[in-house]
Amino acid sequence: MATDAGSAQELKSCRTTSPVPAGPDHGETEERALSFHGFRYTCRITPQSAPRTLPVLILGGSEQDRHSWLRQERRLAPVATVITVDLPGYGDSDFLPVSFGIDFLSGAVRHLLEELRIPRVNLVGACFGAAVGLRFAQHCTDMLERLALIGMCLNIPPDYATSMRRWAELIERGETSPIAQELTERFMSPPGASRVRRHAAVSRLVYPGIAGQSPERKRKSAEHNARLMRHEWYRPGSTPDV
Repeated sequence: MATDAGSAQELKSCRTTSPVPAGPDHGETEERALSFHGFRYTCRITPQSAPRTLPVLILGGSEQDRHSWLRQERRLAPVATVITVDLPGYGDSDFLPVSFGIDFLSGAVRHLLEELRIPRVNLVGACFGAAVGLRFAQHCTDMLERLALIGMCLNIPPDYATSMRRWAELIERGETSPIAQELTERFMSPPGASRVRRHAAVSRLVYPGIAGQSPERKRKSAEHNARLMRHEWYRPGSTPDV
């Protein structure tokens, strides 16, 4: 497996910081532009001035961005500050070359929390974000209150790895519609997974989000797929007692 560019810096012990100042009483959402090792990225913060639990940080999958969680944000905002983020390589943040892997992205999560002066969070990771979240949990246990992983597996399924190589060739030829259809089918009901309720309706929502990506988003998505193949997806090791 390849070693992350810059991963040595990201494996340093985590330091804790002071709590984030309370947000406005009306809970207006703000966005913050940040930079990590020269890569610009953006976070979205919906503050709760009278929280019942620690802030909730959501890390999405490779086809998602900080605006993909608005429905969940509305449900969580009454009880906690909610943070979503376009890490480097996601959304409209800077493109992240494949030489930077999951260690680097987990370091960016730590950087985000330090910049926001949030010492501990409840972390939700979905799909690619689950791998980043687990790596962050292994590196920065002291910054984690609770951890929820969604759509996480220990290994990349062989058939998915084969598909990713074929998708890379299709992207080179500019043929992205078949990829969007295949990704929609996989995200909706991967082999062996349970049935998705209202499958057709949800598929109609998922497909346009993938097929309608800008050329830059498609480029980032292709790089994420390459990242999956180049770097260690799951690293056995200690897991936090959360």
